[in-house]
Amino acid sequence: MNCQTFKENLNKYLDGELEKRNVGPFKFHLSSCALCGLLLEKEQKFEATLRHHMVKESAPYALRESVVNCLEGKKRFAFLQNISWLMHGWRPVAVTMITLVLVFSVFLQNTIAFPLFEESITRHVQCLAGAYPIEISSEDIKEVSKWFVGKLDFAVKIPDLTRHGIKLKGARLCHLKDKKVALIYYDKDGHRISVFVLDSQGLKVPRSKKIKHTQQTLFVNNDKGYQSILCLDQRLEGVGCIFVSDLPEEELIDLIIS
Repeated sequence: MNCQTFKENLNKYLDGELEKRNVGPFKFHLSSCALCGLLLEKEQKFEATLRHHMVKESAPYALRESVVNCLEGKKRFAFLQNISWLMHGWRPVAVTMITLVLVFSVFLQNTIAFPLFEESITRHVQCLAGAYPIEISSEDIKEVSKWFVGKLDFAVKIPDLTRHGIKLKGARLCHLKDKKVALIYYDKDGHRISVFVLDSQGLKVPRSKKIKHTQQTLFVNNDKGYQSILCLDQRLEGVGCIFVSDLPEEELIDLIIS
C-alpha cells in the first residue's frame, strides 16, 4: 500500500469500515511511513476536539417529534438508503456542514426572542373555546398553589387579584411553545383573564412597550383585540407572569401594578 492508497482509505479506517483484507496492509504502511502516521494522528485529534467542543442542547419536544418522523419516513426515498459517499470522499464537507448547522442553531436559540405574546394570546383564545379545561377548580389561592407543588421546576405564586373584585376560577398545566407553564383562570364581570406563570430566567422578550413601576417591569403587547402583558417582578426571583385579557390596556395594567 502506498501513501495515496493510505489516504484514500483513511476515513474508512477511522470509521471502522475498512475491509478486513485491507487492514493489514494499512497498518503495515502506517508503521513504516512517518508522514502517514502524522496524518492519522492529526485526523484523530480533529475528531476528538470536535466531539469535546460539540454543543449539546436539549431539543424541544416538537423538534424531537419532527426528527423522529423524518427518520421513520426515510425508507420512502430509495436514494437516501445509501449515504456512505458523504462519509468518505465528502467527509470534510459533511463535517463542515454539520458544524455550521449546529453553530447556527445555537446562535438562533441564543438570539431569537421567545414568542410569548403570540403564544399566550393563542392559548387564551383556545381556552375561551374550551380547548384547555380547568384541572383544579377552586377560589382558594392556597389550594391552587398547593396543587402545583411538584408539577413544575419552579415555585408557582398565584397572583392575588381578588381585592379588585376579580374571581379566581381555577388552574391547569399548559405549554407556551416548548415551555411548561402554570395557567391560572380569573373572571372579571364576564371578562376572562388568563395568567401564565413561567420560568423567566434567560427569557428573551420580543420588542414591545416597556413600563417600569417600582420593582416591576411590564412588557405590553396588543394583538387581535387582546392585551398580553408580561410582568417581571424582582421579588419573584426568575418567575414571570403573562396576563392576557380583552380588558382595556390601562385597566389591565392597573390590576397588575396596584
